[in-house]
Amino acid sequence: MLLLYRRIMNKFDEEVVQQLLRETFVYPEKEDVLFELYWVMKLIKANAEKAELQLIDGKRNLVASWSDEYDYHIYHDSTGSKELQFSISTEEVRETYHPYIKKKVDSMKRSADLASTFFERNVESKTFWSGRPDILIEVYEKETGELQKVVIGEVKHTKNVDYAMKGLRELVDYMELVKGRDGEYLNERDDLEMEGMLFVGDMEVEKEKRQGVSVVSVRDVGCEVEGTGKGKTGSLSGLKDGDAHLVNRKGRSN
Repeated sequence: MLLLYRRIMNKFDEEVVQQLLRETFVYPEKEDVLFELYWVMKLIKANAEKAELQLIDGKRNLVASWSDEYDYHIYHDSTGSKELQFSISTEEVRETYHPYIKKKVDSMKRSADLASTFFERNVESKTFWSGRPDILIEVYEKETGELQKVVIGEVKHTKNVDYAMKGLRELVDYMELVKGRDGEYLNERDDLEMEGMLFVGDMEVEKEKRQGVSVVSVRDVGCEVEGTGKGKTGSLSGLKDGDAHLVNRKGRSN
């Protein structure tokens, strides 16, 4: 199977592709997963001239990598590489006193104790918050290997505004709470850029980017966002005319 995969990567032979799909393709149980993968493929198609596709392993879920002036890694349903942390421990929040925080932590510990008593099951209570974005793109400086930009995508297969707003809240939580390897909140770093993209179904959305966040509908509403690497690589945009450009490369236009 790996040999077939490599043949596809080197040469897109239709018969080989059909054989691989017949033998290995697993249809997702949820339609929402297909909708998420639709946006992942859109992003890859619009931004990578020669992407190296990966076999999704159900763990890191790295979908593809590519390079130009930067190195790009796009993940689906993943917390990404070891450079990022999408979790906050209860011990950390205990350090900041607030009645709500104290009661919330106490509630988590109490429910864990009760679950152990009633059901003889262990409930994880050391994590106050954790997340797993639908789409995650890490952009690295090619020469230094330093993380330069993080793009987080949340996908809601919906036409319902209330449900889309729930996705927006989740997206902003990711942007505010994600940390780097050293435990520092990424949105507090001056040397790193962050963008958020909310992908929704067939609904009317605001075209302009707000506070680093854009909302993209299947209606292909364009939305400009800031570029990668402190303006070195032009602009980053949402879907426009059927594409989803991350950066403007020489010889290509939005």
